[in-house]
Amino acid sequence: MSVIANNTVITNLSLINRLDLLRKLFGNVYISSEVYQELENGLNYGYSFLNHAKQIIEEEKWLLITSVEISEMNTFLESAESLHLGEASCIAIAQKRKWLFLTDDNDARHYAIMLNIALSGTIGVLRDSVYAGFITLNEGEKYHQIMVQRGYRSPIRKLKDAF
Repeated sequence: MSVIANNTVITNLSLINRLDLLRKLFGNVYISSEVYQELENGLNYGYSFLNHAKQIIEEEKWLLITSVEISEMNTFLESAESLHLGEASCIAIAQKRKWLFLTDDNDARHYAIMLNIALSGTIGVLRDSVYAGFITLNEGEKYHQIMVQRGYRSPIRKLKDAF
């Protein structure tokens, strides 16, 4: 199954310098051109921790950019009425192409659930990375704590609560 990630997951994993977990879990991961624009905007605002994501896109080429296709435009336009363009584009792409959607945005998650889109988020990536043996539970707890300290609004208090 292909995967498309919203800016929230890219940002959270960039905060802990562990975008590699996406590659280990999923191989290639897509972002929409709208999410890429959000990434660029973040860099322009001085969020230098996003430089690694841009480097992966430009050099390592496993974080790939895709665009909304004509057949996805109706869903994109409808969801853009209540969501940011990054989330709306990811939802449109995930629904039509039957991809897994990675997001931490509550509104986007609720919208995706209404459309029966498979989804996960930062907590799921950390949990699945522990299950796969890419990180230990203690490392996952540490990463979770760092993200929370840096502004992540986690739905859980401790990563162990996700198991």
